Amino acid sequence: MSKWFFGQIVLVTILATLLGNTQLLPKLLDIWTPYMEKIERHRGAGVITMLADELNLVAADKQAALLGQLQTEFGYVIRLKKLAAVKLSAGKLAKVHSGEVVFDRGSLQLIKLLEDGHNVIVIENMELPAAHINSGLSLGITRSIALLKDLLASTDESLWQALITRVATVEGVPVAINATLSLALSDSEKAMLHRAGILYIHSRESTDFLFPAEFIYSSITGSDKSIVIGPITPTITQIISNVQWITYSSTIFIMLLPLLGWIIPTWRSSGALQKVSQNFAKDDLYGRVKLIFCSNLNTTAKLFNRMADRLEYLLNRNKLLASAISHDLRTPISAMEFSLELLSSSDDLHSRRRHLDQIKTNLQSLSNMREELQLYAEFDRREIKLNRQLHPLHLWLSKHLAENWQDNRVSLSVSADALQVCCALDSAYLARAVDNLLSNGLRYAKTVLQITVTKDDRQCFISIENDGERISLANRLEVFEPFVRLDESRTKNSEGSGLGLSIVQQIMQWHAGSVRVEDSELGGAKFILSLPVVSATKMGNKDE
Repeated sequence: MSKWFFGQIVLVTILATLLGNTQLLPKLLDIWTPYMEKIERHRGAGVITMLADELNLVAADKQAALLGQLQTEFGYVIRLKKLAAVKLSAGKLAKVHSGEVVFDRGSLQLIKLLEDGHNVIVIENMELPAAHINSGLSLGITRSIALLKDLLASTDESLWQALITRVATVEGVPVAINATLSLALSDSEKAMLHRAGILYIHSRESTDFLFPAEFIYSSITGSDKSIVIGPITPTITQIISNVQWITYSSTIFIMLLPLLGWIIPTWRSSGALQKVSQNFAKDDLYGRVKLIFCSNLNTTAKLFNRMADRLEYLLNRNKLLASAISHDLRTPISAMEFSLELLSSSDDLHSRRRHLDQIKTNLQSLSNMREELQLYAEFDRREIKLNRQLHPLHLWLSKHLAENWQDNRVSLSVSADALQVCCALDSAYLARAVDNLLSNGLRYAKTVLQITVTKDDRQCFISIENDGERISLANRLEVFEPFVRLDESRTKNSEGSGLGLSIVQQIMQWHAGSVRVEDSELGGAKFILSLPVVSATKMGNKDE
């Protein structure tokens, strides 16, 4: 897996932890705040409005006494405060000044401005009932109904509907005034309402949600009408449902983002891998998998592309190898067949020896070809380990030429600054590279093959040049490719496997050097081997 995989896993874990902590969710998204405020306004906005209306009817010096009387029957703690003493944000303070009921989440207070513009009535912590309240059923309901009855008592009956309409427009449960006899109640329920003055009708939903009731009926003293509050459950459950839907949707969205960032790139890479693999199965060797940013399959895609490159190279090389072997075997085999035919029909001893010598020459050519093919195949089958040792380059080269190349066309010269040059080399493999170039050079040379050893600050050079024909610029890179043959009119014969220069290039790469071809001042081609210079103090005579 790529480094992105672990980063994404960490991100998912962190988000899941944060979202799992219910105390951090409101801080992270601030989703719950507006809906919590809305619920509390539903629960108490109408009540605090009626409280404010009652206080507005009395003089300022009598408001505190009236509030004390109201508190005895009210389910929450209510207080009268100066607006300047209430700490609110600028936005909420502006709403208070405009006459709105404001819920402050930090203090859990419900606030309403009085008509004097300086004092506010405050319902304190709405999570805790007042100390004198023991019945949860009476919480916030008994005195609310009492307040509404007081307002109705001080209002002409013709204006009751307008007053109820005003209360009902405040966000909350439905409130109405209906004739008692027309209420959808049984006779026993009407009798109970007449006797107690208040009636609570439960439903399965209100019981499940622990609501005080589904409908609350309260008869108005001295009137044939009753106050009807409800249904309560639909309003509250709708708010809860909206809050849950938004919370769950937001949570899923936040959890899904990093997961999609992880899955989509990987999914795209998987599809690309499958498509290219199918094309590979249909012998389309040129398709490659495109790397997708942040995909966890990029490492696999790189390995696949590398494998595809290698397979394409090997298949193309094998095709070229089969073609080259077929071409190179034809000439010596044909020559041996011809020599054997002549040998079988000749009785002259001298002629028979000449034919046998030709057969031996062709057999040697086949043997050399086999050795080069075997060496070239080893390049791909295993990693070659060189046995490099430090040698003065010109001494090593002089010794090798004296032992293996007794040809009067070959000459060696060494520049003065190259006499002390030491290089780390594997004698067997570097000798093979030099021999391939010498053999190739003599095949094309007319009269001379010159070998020169020179150096610069970091490298030493072995130049092998002849007076044959030059290699064009277009062919100077191609000539090092395996099985590549240039125009055979340049050579006197077509012997060789076409692998010699490719082998030279590989051996020089193992030595951290290189080989290149240029035009020679002698008129032919000039091959230059470069090797890094190694100081004797650093290398000594130890194997590398």
